[in-house]
Amino acid sequence: RGQHMMLRYWHGSPPNESVSGNEVWFDTGDVGSVDDSGNVWLIGRANGRIKSGGENIYPEEVERTLLQHPGVTGVVVV
Repeated sequence: RGQHMMLRYWHGSPPNESVSGNEVWFDTGDVGSVDDSGNVWLIGRANGRIKSGGENIYPEEVERTLLQHPGVTGVVVV
């Protein structure tokens, strides 16, 4: 949302555009969170998530957590 966004698609609206009142938001498919300091953190992609036990698990978040361990030098979660 903002002045930098395009006004429309050539042949109509894409399926991932959501309209709320007079505002149009473009759903990028990215998932993030905002911490207590107001920082925005990218967690992953909505279409890349794994659902387990009713919880959404994002491979990128698991990779970042594993890389914090001193014994891990590289990781890929699929």
